[in-house]
Amino acid sequence: MPYFERGLLPNMHGDTRDVPIMGQLFTERYRFVSLLPDLRAMAPSFAREWIPSEWRVRLAETLTSTTIDFALSHDHPTVIDLSNQSWERFTGATTWSLPMLPVPFVSDWWDQLSGGGRGPSR
Repeated sequence: MPYFERGLLPNMHGDTRDVPIMGQLFTERYRFVSLLPDLRAMAPSFAREWIPSEWRVRLAETLTSTTIDFALSHDHPTVIDLSNQSWERFTGATTWSLPMLPVPFVSDWWDQLSGGGRGPSR
């Protein structure tokens, strides 16, 4: 959703210049994530079912999406971003917040635990 929030069209709407860059970003993020120890092997047996088998791919996708969103927020700020910038210029106070990472496997885990949502995604 970072494209639509910022009034931009994603590459599926005729703009294909981002496809190789996204692929390169994903490859770099996946290379990093593949160096991490296996979370499923380290988890207790009762928790292994909550960690999807493709957790590395999902984490690399999350990191790629976050990287793209940060770049877009710098180049194409949303109304909230502009408001924060105006507030900072007006008051001299710095607004600072940590963005919420869209981590799919945490959502799946919560849906599975609570009995709602999409259910397990394996």
